[in-house]
Amino acid sequence: QDRAELGPAWRLLRTQCMAMGWRLPRCDPRAPLQPSFGACRFLAALALVASVCNPKSAASSDGGSTLAAAAVGVPEERRHAAPKVRPRPGQGGRVVGQPPPGLFVAERLAPDFLSCADQGPWREFRATLSHVTADRGAIGEGDGTSASAGGSLFSGGRRLAGSPTRFTEQSWIGGRRRTSIWRGCALVSPAAVATALRRAVELMEFYGKAWELLIEEPATLMLVCQEVPNLQAPRQVCLPGFANALASTLRIALDLAAGRCGSGHIEAIEAAAVESPRVAGLLAEVRTPDRQGLKELGQELLQLIRMPMMPLLLLDSAPWPFSFANFTQLVAEALGDPRHGSWREPKGGGTWDPTRRSASWMWTIRSPTYQSVVQHIGVPVRVRVWSLGLHATLAMEPESIWVDVISASGVWDIAVESVLAQNYCNVGSLGRCTTHSELSDLLRQHVVKSAPASNGLNKFPHVPDPDGLAAEFQSLARADPGIANADILMCSEPPFFCTFFLGLGKPIFGYIGNPFGAYLRLQEQQEAFYRKFHDALAADPRNSFACMSPYLSALVYWHTGVSVPTVQPLGLYTGASYRPELADILVTKTIFVHWDMVCVLNRFAERLSSAEAASGVKPWRRQYNGTRFVQLTRLTDRSWTNWGRHKAAVFLPYDPQQMVFYELYSMGMPLLVPDAQMLPLFIRLGYTNLRDFDYKRPGWSPPEDELAYAWTEDAGLWELRWWSSLTDFSRSPHLLRWGSVPELLEKLLHSDLRAVASRMRRETEVRLLAAADFWRGAFARALLPP
Repeated sequence: QDRAELGPAWRLLRTQCMAMGWRLPRCDPRAPLQPSFGACRFLAALALVASVCNPKSAASSDGGSTLAAAAVGVPEERRHAAPKVRPRPGQGGRVVGQPPPGLFVAERLAPDFLSCADQGPWREFRATLSHVTADRGAIGEGDGTSASAGGSLFSGGRRLAGSPTRFTEQSWIGGRRRTSIWRGCALVSPAAVATALRRAVELMEFYGKAWELLIEEPATLMLVCQEVPNLQAPRQVCLPGFANALASTLRIALDLAAGRCGSGHIEAIEAAAVESPRVAGLLAEVRTPDRQGLKELGQELLQLIRMPMMPLLLLDSAPWPFSFANFTQLVAEALGDPRHGSWREPKGGGTWDPTRRSASWMWTIRSPTYQSVVQHIGVPVRVRVWSLGLHATLAMEPESIWVDVISASGVWDIAVESVLAQNYCNVGSLGRCTTHSELSDLLRQHVVKSAPASNGLNKFPHVPDPDGLAAEFQSLARADPGIANADILMCSEPPFFCTFFLGLGKPIFGYIGNPFGAYLRLQEQQEAFYRKFHDALAADPRNSFACMSPYLSALVYWHTGVSVPTVQPLGLYTGASYRPELADILVTKTIFVHWDMVCVLNRFAERLSSAEAASGVKPWRRQYNGTRFVQLTRLTDRSWTNWGRHKAAVFLPYDPQQMVFYELYSMGMPLLVPDAQMLPLFIRLGYTNLRDFDYKRPGWSPPEDELAYAWTEDAGLWELRWWSSLTDFSRSPHLLRWGSVPELLEKLLHSDLRAVASRMRRETEVRLLAAADFWRGAFARALLPP
């Protein structure tokens, strides 16, 4: 049969069957054969026979539906009933339905490597902890003097970081999910507290070496999710279980040190200390005046939180009582600094407003200043731009707005000659790599593509002799016809290339998407560039500069004292839009996170499908058995168009700004991004935040009332949270934020993705208008007569 004819007939049949309450598989008869295609093909062929037998009635939707209904035996009185279409969750329909209660929780979905239910010691320890923790719903709203005697059901969402005295809404970052709290000595029997402490200490001692191996060899963490034969070290230790052993030990020790446990609890713990030297040592540390042992344990937890490999990333996705928020609260109590608590709003960093604009931003197309300049120059305005950059898509971002949007208005006629080298100049088979051989050779001689950062983890490119490169470039530039004929010179990556254009007598544009001191390793080199930018580049009214994110704009101000407006990338050069044809979900690459996130997400999806089947849902009514995650960098077809065919994308950031985020956002691709609690840890070690760039223009220091917090990789957790709130990952609307894998799956499968995509496209249109206004004003100001 001609498959093109099967589609409409199949939709008629499926609509009528839904009206009867049947759930047929969502399949496309025109698509390649699937394992369940047999039933699809049979029913679609049956509908096709009905339409072929009576072409006249098949011409109308009502007749076709009636005939298809008759073919499958629908009673006469129900043939003309209005169809009640029930779209599957997450497929983009207007009605997405509510998730089944109690399904999207870690207790139901966590794989064995997180629940550790198949390991006896850890299973018993988790049962022990259930006696000293409880649901937040079991605790009174006041000071926590009432509690149920039962255990707790731990959700996959964020939980209250157990304060020992009061449990208030102000100190809870939960929302609608259930939370787990530490019940404390006042609510738990002495025997239960002593048993929990002794068991935690024993597990820490027994599995200590396996834990150290797992932490010291990050590559082994990649194997935890995999079904690797004879894999011993990662399997020996339950990662969330060991973390909970550390947390429960510190929690009990803090309660003892603060005098929250009565004599009965102390006697029970002393009795356990007789049999366990580790418990005895902990008790001795608690009783020392300086409590140095507690501070060291708090520092150990803090180091665990800040580890580049992020071993606690899936803590809230595991069915264990201590969550990530609990860990930060324990660190806050042990170190005596409440700012570590992750449920606190990121405040205190200053009054810096990332939405403020420079004067050039106000040159909108309707402003009198802009109109007078255009009339003075004359229409059409022909402009030639010569662009230099080592990151092709960053340079192409403003170019696409100039050529495709501003020039299309008829007022401007903008032509761009781009010298794009080294990075991504042939991405998507664009063929944008420069043919300027002399410049290519010059850059190849002076740019070192990879050099270790001071932390020993990162690697980044640099220019050992920036002054020598600048001198040789200017010698070439004075004889280059493209530069000589250009009206405006454009620089992108790295920002210090903008200084090469000084002395050429032409207006300069800059689009900043890297650390402002990128490619400069030495302090004196960076400080010299910051001085030139402030004194020469930014001081010339014909020059215009923009940052791709509010985060970078704040950093440029921190480095130089110059306020640079933000123009978010729009990715017009991709030519792609969100047109979901595949059920797969993209997962972007990570650099420092050593979890195999595609494996982890697929394991959770498998458990979700199994949980739905175990709940008795008939096979034809199941909704969650087609969810699959794929690595974006491993796609056979890595074109932007193919990206847009996928259902959604899980975005895992590794830097405060990334072009792939803006490319996906501008397509209208629904994005699932880490929430405010985890985001700072994802971007902490990004290229932008390296301590190698912790320098300012000599004589300049930002006012503390504007930018008070440190921003480098060594900054405190509270400082990192404040700075991460300036990223577009945090500020952009219509993102689906998650703190755990169960929450991610729920938002993916029970959100109206088409509505989300539509709202993202509208936001992109607003950004496009603002970007066009900025660049029109920049061109108008650049072409003003001296």
